[in-house]
Order: sequence, then structure tokens, then C-alpha cells
Amino acid sequence: TRPLEESEEVRLQLGHFVASLLARLNGAQVYSYIDEATGLLRAQAMDPFHEVKALACDTMISFCYNNTEMLLHFAEPLGRSLTSCLTHNHAKIRIAALRALTSVFWCGVWKHNFEILQMLMAWQDPNKVPIKAFYEGMTSFNYMAQLTFDRHPAVRRFWFETLAFWLLRVPDKVDHEPYLFPYLLQGLCDENEEIAFEVFWLIEKCGELYEAEKEEDLRKTKQYGFDYGWTYNGRACVPFPLLGLWAGGGIVQNAVRRSAAQGPDMMGEKPLEVHRGRDQLTPVTERSQEDDLGEEVPLPEREYAWPHLRDLAVYRRLPRPRLGSRCWVRTHTRRYILATFNDVVDFRDCTALNAGRLLCMSMAYTEEGVTEWLQPMMAALIKFYSGR
Repeated sequence: TRPLEESEEVRLQLGHFVASLLARLNGAQVYSYIDEATGLLRAQAMDPFHEVKALACDTMISFCYNNTEMLLHFAEPLGRSLTSCLTHNHAKIRIAALRALTSVFWCGVWKHNFEILQMLMAWQDPNKVPIKAFYEGMTSFNYMAQLTFDRHPAVRRFWFETLAFWLLRVPDKVDHEPYLFPYLLQGLCDENEEIAFEVFWLIEKCGELYEAEKEEDLRKTKQYGFDYGWTYNGRACVPFPLLGLWAGGGIVQNAVRRSAAQGPDMMGEKPLEVHRGRDQLTPVTERSQEDDLGEEVPLPEREYAWPHLRDLAVYRRLPRPRLGSRCWVRTHTRRYILATFNDVVDFRDCTALNAGRLLCMSMAYTEEGVTEWLQPMMAALIKFYSGR
């Protein structure tokens, strides 16, 4: 629908007025007019003029961070109002919408965040059917898949960084990990190799957090240096990803080894400075030519980048994923891998290609855990290669 005020300049000035007004209200005043304030922000976010949309996203960011406790039950409507920004033609509007959506996530913690995610990924509970669906057709749109394959590299890069930020910082991330994780893993197959490299190291940060949170579960594995037989006591590993191939190309040439698995030094045969944790990279000063990670990939300077990821170091040569990353991926892979086998043999080439890439990356992280699904995987591959 067309706005009542047809002048874009007037609507833009009205947006500046609303932003100034909300910035000057105290807590009691915001509480008294919370419905009107959120209604104005939602209307501006859905405005057809791109400058009004950008201003609405900036206003929503500051408003949500300053009034987090009051906006618990307004998180879902605010999140829904940003969908038109996520599909806007301008890349800067899509990036601003992701920043605003992140601020909304801090308002609906443990309550409405999952409802926002359901809307973003077009997920429908099979046991719940909206009344509207009985009388007319309903169309759902997967905004997360659209952002994963966005046409602009800057949007895709920020989208994967935002996914990692949600998985690292949002308090109720444990509820969303199974749904966000496959989209982050799909970033390993991005057509821009620098983005693909960055996604690998973003997953490494998630694995580092997993090791800290599951320290008790992984303690024996790390202390005693247990490795499966196919690794020859840690002397062998699968080049990442499988056979060093990357999205069908070959831009990753050699595997970088992490420190081999080793048990505790009970007899004190090694000096203390030589002791290293399992799956830890060799320090920069001690790396040999074989262990060299190559040149560091410089990340572009952006004022909208997440400050918590500014210390991220991205290298061109990839080691075996750390223990936490492999366990984290293995935990969530079993939730979708059977459905992936069906998509690999899909008659649509784009679906089969993306499912095959996701399956390849999942296997590279899962390693020996893939034996759990060998039978359905072989059946799917036989069906694929036989052309049925």
C-alpha cells in the first residue's frame, strides 16, 4: 500500500523527528508510549523509500539496545517489519537490516527469538496449520537462504559474520544452533574464496567456544590424546576439505598439521614450554615450512563490522579443523544429513549441487562419525551415479 504522505522528503524528515524524540525519552516515557514507538519504527522500516528504511534501521538499533527489557513482546513484530529491508535492492539496506535484526534478538531472548527464526527460514510446524491456509494460498520465503546466496559479496560476508556473531554472543544461541549452523557451513562453498576462508576460521571460533562450554566432556580426549585408528595415532589426517578440493576447485593445496595427539607427560620427560594441547596449531615462531599457514588474508575495513570479530585471523592454508569444531559440527550434522541424501538426487541441478557441497563439508568435519550413515549415503550415491 502507498503511504498517506506521498512526499519522500517529508517522510524522511518525519523519520529524523522520530529518531530524535525516541533518543530523548526516559524509561517511564518510553513505557507509556511503547506501542506507538514500535508502531512508528515498524512503519518506517516498511517504507518504500530507501533512505527512510536506512534511518529506521539505525533508529531501531539504538532503541532496542536502550530498552531491551521493555521490548520482549514486541520482538517478533519488529523482526517481521525488517523482512522488506532484507530483500531490498540496495546492499547497504540489507546490511543495515541484519544489524537491526541482531538488536531485536537481544529483546526476545528465551521467548520470541525462535519465532523470528521460524519466519526468516520459512519453517512450518507440521502439527500447526494457520486458519488462513484453509481459505487462501499462503506463500513463505526463506530469507536466510536468500542471504546465503546473495548477489553482493559484501552482504554475504557480513551475513556469515552475523551468523557467527549470533552463535557466539546471543544468550539463547543453544536454541538456534541447529537451524543457523547449516547456513554457516554452506559459506565454506562460497564462490568468493576469501569469504570461504573467513567462514572456515569463523567456525574455528565457534569450535573454540564449544571446547570451553563442553570442557568436562572433552577433558579425557584432550588429556589422553585419543585418536581413532585411521589417524595412525595422530600422524595422519584428512586434508580439509576432502582431498584438498574447495567448492569443486583446487585452491587449497596442502594440509597443515596440528600437533599430534599425545597423552599426559607423567614422567616429566618434556619441559613445560613444550607441552601443548591437543589439536593446537604450532606457534608462529616454531612453524616449519610444512606447517606454514601462508599469508594472512586481510579483511576489509568496515564501520559496520562486529567488534567482537575484529581479532579474527584468516589464512589461506587450512589445517585440520580443531577438536571443538569437529565435535560441534558432528553434533548438528545428524539433524539434517538424512534429508541431504534426498536432496543430492534431486532432479533440480541447483538443489543437488548445493546439497552435494553441504554433504562434502559435513563429511570433512565429521570424519569417522560418518560411518553412522554409510548405508543411506551409499544408497544415495548409487542412485545419483546411476541417473535415477
